[in-house]
Amino acid sequence: MLHRISKQEFLKRLTKKTLEDVDVIQNIEALLLKKRGYVFVMPKPGEPCILLLSGGLDSVTCWGILMEEFGLEVYPITLDRGERRRHNEESSVHFFSEFYKKRYPHLYHEPFYTKTGGTSLQIPIENAPKMFHPKVLLEHLDKHGQMTANISLGIYLALPIFAKMYAERLLFTKNIKIRSIFCSVTLSDGTSWKRK
Repeated sequence: MLHRISKQEFLKRLTKKTLEDVDVIQNIEALLLKKRGYVFVMPKPGEPCILLLSGGLDSVTCWGILMEEFGLEVYPITLDRGERRRHNEESSVHFFSEFYKKRYPHLYHEPFYTKTGGTSLQIPIENAPKMFHPKVLLEHLDKHGQMTANISLGIYLALPIFAKMYAERLLFTKNIKIRSIFCSVTLSDGTSWKRK
């Protein structure tokens, strides 16, 4: 069972992190509450979700927790960002894929692999129909016959865009409606960045 803490304890811990802006977080939460009535609602057991899966300890652990603790059908998407350690991440994704496939056969789904470039995702047109529904293709096709999603704001800001495109693919190809996208972080994520 996961260790749970109160909202007050969470905020207390959050204020100790120098890279977090608690006022901004609380304003975003207030806006979500005003606009839709909630910040986040956990899906019910058996519902599908997408997980951004790097292959790191945080995401493979989250993968297992979503199936074990919450009984969710997990559709992982893993992005090759061209990093030097990518072969280690792929080995991890493969290892845990085999493990979870045996352990959670009714909740497990094969990871969806995609590759990104520096500022955009490009997929040759001949491969695009295998990956995306025609409706999605028409929205993202450029004049050179490439399916392109601009990620000039940075790959990490674009991860939800890839997850959303994958959700559209699942809807158009398998009639699976995804309402929740998960990502995970470790305690040290972001600590190497300095504010200017």
